[in-house]
Amino acid sequence: MSFTCHVSYQNVSKKIQCPNTHTVNQLIELSLAKFNLSSSFGELSSGGKKLDALLPIRYTNLVNNAKLTLTVSKGNTEVNLKIVGTIESKQITSMMKVPPSITAAELVLQFATLNNLEIDLASKHVSLSVLQTAVDNISHEFDKTTLKSLLGTSSSAMIRLVVEDKSKHAAKKKLQEEQSKLRAQLEEKKRQARLLEKEQKDAKEPEPSVHKTVTTEPVSKPKSDQIDHPKEKSSPSEGPSNSLSNTIVPDETNSANTKSEDLMQTDPVKTTPGASDGNSERNARSFVLSNDTEDTVYVPHKKLEVYENPEDDYNMTTAQAETYLNIIKSMQTRPKKKNEAKSPTHYAIRLRFPDRSLVQLHIEDPATKLGQLMKKIDSYIDPKFINSYRIKNGTPPFREIRFGFQENGTALNKHPDFQQEKVLLIWEPSSSHQPGPYLVQGVNTKDVSQLSTVMLETHRGELEEDTSATGKSVKGTSGEKPKLKTKLNKSMPKWFRP
Repeated sequence: MSFTCHVSYQNVSKKIQCPNTHTVNQLIELSLAKFNLSSSFGELSSGGKKLDALLPIRYTNLVNNAKLTLTVSKGNTEVNLKIVGTIESKQITSMMKVPPSITAAELVLQFATLNNLEIDLASKHVSLSVLQTAVDNISHEFDKTTLKSLLGTSSSAMIRLVVEDKSKHAAKKKLQEEQSKLRAQLEEKKRQARLLEKEQKDAKEPEPSVHKTVTTEPVSKPKSDQIDHPKEKSSPSEGPSNSLSNTIVPDETNSANTKSEDLMQTDPVKTTPGASDGNSERNARSFVLSNDTEDTVYVPHKKLEVYENPEDDYNMTTAQAETYLNIIKSMQTRPKKKNEAKSPTHYAIRLRFPDRSLVQLHIEDPATKLGQLMKKIDSYIDPKFINSYRIKNGTPPFREIRFGFQENGTALNKHPDFQQEKVLLIWEPSSSHQPGPYLVQGVNTKDVSQLSTVMLETHRGELEEDTSATGKSVKGTSGEKPKLKTKLNKSMPKWFRP
């Protein structure tokens, strides 16, 4: 996916295109070359704010056709590098001072000369990486990529160098692709098994509710001459979607205050057999998050993976643009409400540890003392760390929570750091050089991947859609759909229109 922007320098603007996987540094290099300023150093800013040069473009808040400003400086004459090399399973580390205009190929050859090595770029696979940016000699840009395009204006950096046989690299890459395919297949099998289990569970439940609605429907209708109109009856040829749409429209006003499960049980008049079948089909495809009310220990069982958003996250549809525009307008016209601070009725406290472990505590009594909370925390901590740790608030400015003889008698709802029902705390050992594990793994121990936030992100494609919210946004209060669409298109900016 390509990215287009307009870069201005000394009141001259030029259009530049590049892949959105490029870093801001590489975009700066293209801009300097476009303005014939290749020997200079540059910085890009958007709206007066300097862009992080090491970030990929897709991770910035830039949109297509963004207007950027280029500023030029002389920069550094030399760059201090620490190169950590892996030369065919052999580790070599060197400190080098090189000019920023040196290319990636020249840097590799200079490293080989410094360490008395022979690196053949034709028969070996060579890759250089700085943070998330990597270049290798397979791409045609290896001889053209300069150190300045990777580091920008940095005066010092650490670069990782990996040299291996091309055949080994190809075999490793093929193995990684096969493993990723196997992981995707396993995830798909698990998802299909969950859906099948849910379908089997839902297939047993709807039968009694359907018979109940059929028998009680003619008794509770107050106006049979209006409702029993032949056009409004659902014929056998009509699918579940038609009957579902007939039942949702009159219940829009009650949907905000009543859950759909309660309507199925307490209001049989407004439910038809077709609607119940449609609901069961939709629920079979949806993912339901379990609500844990017990104290849980979450321990990481595998290395942290860098999450990259799919390409679909960066494509905006017309409907999303209209929804976004409505949100902005409603925020501008809506008067600010003064929300009175409510005292917490219960607590969900999440304690984060340096080794990515988590302890989630549930406290029902808001008057629980701070000392009781600390005693509860001590029951999950390894005995060698008891009385030798500190706890900080998980929100800036990360204030340390004091506990002692005087503070332990304070109720949580009276403590300034516990004025919300969801609290994040950071656990740290008193000595920063003490390695983990820090927790005693008890009965209720789970993997970090089973956290509610991770589960929602993993199954976000299976979440149930909010039909009441989408119905209200399309129909509005008067139900005049064409007028609303015309009004939106007229008031929408030109760059937002389809």
